[in-house]
Amino acid sequence: MNITDKIEKWEDKHHSLLDEYSKGNANNEVMKMYRSHMKNISDFINELKTIHNIFPSIILGQIVYHKEVYNGKEPLKVVGIREKEVELEGDYSGGTHAVCQKDWLSLEGIIFNSLYTKKYLRLLSYKNECKVIKFINTNDKDDYAYITEGCISMSVSDKNWNNVETFIKSLNVQYEICTEAPYKIEAQIVKTLKNTGEIKMKKGDVISFMIDTTIYEGKIDKINDNKADVKTTDGLLIQNIPLIELSMP
Repeated sequence: MNITDKIEKWEDKHHSLLDEYSKGNANNEVMKMYRSHMKNISDFINELKTIHNIFPSIILGQIVYHKEVYNGKEPLKVVGIREKEVELEGDYSGGTHAVCQKDWLSLEGIIFNSLYTKKYLRLLSYKNECKVIKFINTNDKDDYAYITEGCISMSVSDKNWNNVETFIKSLNVQYEICTEAPYKIEAQIVKTLKNTGEIKMKKGDVISFMIDTTIYEGKIDKINDNKADVKTTDGLLIQNIPLIELSMP
């Protein structure tokens, strides 16, 4: 058995044990200690892979993490593959600006399993949002939270999540926790309504849209089927933009 097979077999065995023991024992002290050991061992395995140039198969569309992007806490989508690089798509602002960006990063920095879970919290009070952010950012130096579009974006390790949720509940206010950013959920709802014809656009409507990472504003100049020509506030005429990509204020 070569070193690649040995490492993969060892990983499969211990991740299976971890998953099985997690069921109903997440708060167990032994479980917490085991998770801590697993993190150290995972770091060691990643170093071994780098030394021996061993990397699991990467495929387009796969969700991974990268050490150079928020210390491996931000989920990113694989959209390009080279010999020693991968093109990763995601929000490199961490959700602060709610934009989708791409960049080529080293293969060595790829992390396939993160101990952190990205969650989004909706609260009705800005004051309470600040309390939650302060708690997360001071509770553990590796956890972080900040205000993004319509919610709080949180990256909290599994071992700390129960403490964070207990604090949120202690505020005694309504809240909602999502694994998808609210602005993405709303965009999908709007897209569905446009497809069903419940949201209709016409010539002269003021709209905004994004191309790559640039946001444009302007008015619809012409509509052809499900696409529109838009005259921007800068005087540009951009043609054949899908209606589902246009947003109204």
